[in-house]
Amino acid sequence: MSKQVNIEYQSEPNYLNFQFYENSLLETLEININNIKSIKPNWKRTHYRAVINWLTKYKPLSDSPNPEKIKGYLEAFYHLCEVEAWEKGGKILLTRLNTPSNELLHDQLDTWGYYLQQSDLYRKLIGKSGIGLDAICLTGLGKAYHAQHKYYEAIDYLFQSLIIRLLIKDIQGFGTNLGYLGLVFDSLGHSNLALEYHHKHLTIARQLQDREGERMALGNLGNAYISLGDCVKAEEYHQQHLALGQELKHLKSEGNALGSLGIM
Repeated sequence: MSKQVNIEYQSEPNYLNFQFYENSLLETLEININNIKSIKPNWKRTHYRAVINWLTKYKPLSDSPNPEKIKGYLEAFYHLCEVEAWEKGGKILLTRLNTPSNELLHDQLDTWGYYLQQSDLYRKLIGKSGIGLDAICLTGLGKAYHAQHKYYEAIDYLFQSLIIRLLIKDIQGFGTNLGYLGLVFDSLGHSNLALEYHHKHLTIARQLQDREGERMALGNLGNAYISLGDCVKAEEYHQQHLALGQELKHLKSEGNALGSLGIM
């Protein structure tokens, strides 16, 4: 039986309360156009002017390639990093985009497969703007390395994030990280260990009534049981996965569950 690869991911919970649409982003960044002239020295003012221009004047064409659609955000991010405005950079990283999937900027890069660009954003911010954002960036690096089949690097970053989430008592994020570790172990062929991590994630998600986390765990448990050749258990979890995906109107999960059930 061929191995199912419809991996289930969960969007990063918005722990830092950064969830902004582009029309309010300058306000959220606390950048007032009328006060730009008061910024000193001149080199710093130049960077802030660039941020404003990229966020207000850059208008990609509707049929532009994906990187061009978010170029304004990325350029603004790098200009903010040049003036060491790390918290503002973090807010751009966690800006919700007006795309069909309506994802946060860093998640959108993951969906599009731009792992190198995504990783560069994370590395710019780690150690600069609080451990909550560090946890998000470390998890993101772990997912990016997993996608590039660099499994041991992925495990390293995910465990670093796991420790931080314990320190800040982020139980939901801790459970999600366990799920991501399960995915990496499954990729390494350690399916029984993967099951252990996915079951722990499912338990935590249900305790917290985290429906998105439960959706992710159910799908990944179904996939892990397929890896082990246990079609009965796989069907059991993918049926639950399908039902929850339909309840949450999560079309990708519905499709993944139906695809997995169709091969058994």
